[in-house]
Amino acid sequence: MQIDNARQRARLLDALGEAWDAEGELVRRFGLTWLESQVESYYGGWSVPVASATAGGNARELIGALNRIEERIEKSTALDVSVFLEPSLNGTTEN
Repeated sequence: MQIDNARQRARLLDALGEAWDAEGELVRRFGLTWLESQVESYYGGWSVPVASATAGGNARELIGALNRIEERIEKSTALDVSVFLEPSLNGTTEN
């Protein structure tokens, strides 16, 4: 199980990088970042908390950006992924 988990995590991290590149305009617009150390397995799926460097902006567009990233990752990995805004990470810069 740990080997499968490690392989899934590696696929997920690769897909995260690809999604960030593909959705570059949205990522830059909202200052989105994710921390590798915060990506976790949960109940058969994966949790990807995201920080935003932008305090203002349109919430609907931000949610749409997160949904697009999540869908892109799920399609490329066939994993159950939850990409969500985590305010406690705001101000972080690692990707």
